[in-house]
Amino acid sequence: MIKNEVDFKVNTENYLHESGPVRRETLINHLIESNGYSRSSIERKLTNLKKQGIIVTLKTTEDFARFGIKEEDKRSAYNHKR
Repeated sequence: MIKNEVDFKVNTENYLHESGPVRRETLINHLIESNGYSRSSIERKLTNLKKQGIIVTLKTTEDFARFGIKEEDKRSAYNHKR
């Protein structure tokens, strides 16, 4: 893994560990502000982390309930560190 990818992985894991499940847009905005990554770069790297099983996307009511998320918007999805 390239150092930049390792830094991204560590930064993402740390943020999700501290914040718990967060909406994708919130995570992307945080990574843009804190690290200066471009949106397209972040989206590509998040997809890679999901494929590796490092983060998961919570989409179902059952997933939300398991983490205590009260969400009325059925289109919502949250990212969480596995």
